[in-house]
Amino acid sequence: MLVLACAAAKRSGIRLDGPGHRAWPLPALNRYPRLPTLVGRNQGEGAPRAGARIREMPMSAKPSLLIVDDEPSLRYMARLALSADFLVDDVDSGEAALERVAVNRYDLILLDVMMPGLDGYTVCERIRAMPGGDEPKILFCTGRGGISGRARGRQAGAEGYVVKPFSLGVLRTQLKDMLLAEAPPAADAVAS
Repeated sequence: MLVLACAAAKRSGIRLDGPGHRAWPLPALNRYPRLPTLVGRNQGEGAPRAGARIREMPMSAKPSLLIVDDEPSLRYMARLALSADFLVDDVDSGEAALERVAVNRYDLILLDVMMPGLDGYTVCERIRAMPGGDEPKILFCTGRGGISGRARGRQAGAEGYVVKPFSLGVLRTQLKDMLLAEAPPAADAVAS
C-alpha cells in the first residue's frame, strides 16, 4: 500500500523528499503511530494537487489488549473480532504472557484460566505483583463456570469473568465496559 501511495504522489507531482519534507516513520508495535495526511486537496476530486505539503495528524488511540489462551482457534477468532476496536496481541501460555506484560503496557488482558504450565489464576497474581501490574484490567475466560471460580478470580485480582462459549459481541461490550468503569475509591478515602 505504501508503494501505491508513493507512486500516486510521484504521478501527482508531490515531492516526498527535500527541504521541508520529512520521511514517514514506520510505526512501532503497540505504539500510537502518527498518520501522514495531505494538506491542500483539489476541490471536488479529493486528489492531492501538485506541491501539496504533507503534515501529520495523530490517529485515534485504541486501547491495547493481550489475549492469553492455549487454544489457537479462540485466539484467532478473538483477534479478528476485536482488532477493529483494540490493538490486539496474543500469546499461547502463561509464561509468555508474563514476558509480554513485563515488556509492554496493556490496557486489558483476556486470560484463560485452564492452561498447561501456569494457570490463569497464578498468572493474574504474578501480573498484579509486578511494578505497574495493577494497571491492566483482567478478564478471565474459562470453560468452567461457577461461583467458586469467580470468587477465586476476584481474589487473584481480576475485574471480570466470562464463561466459554461466549458471543464475541458480548465480549467486546464487556471489555469496553471494563475500560469505562471507574476504579473503586481507596480505603483511606472511604474511611475519612
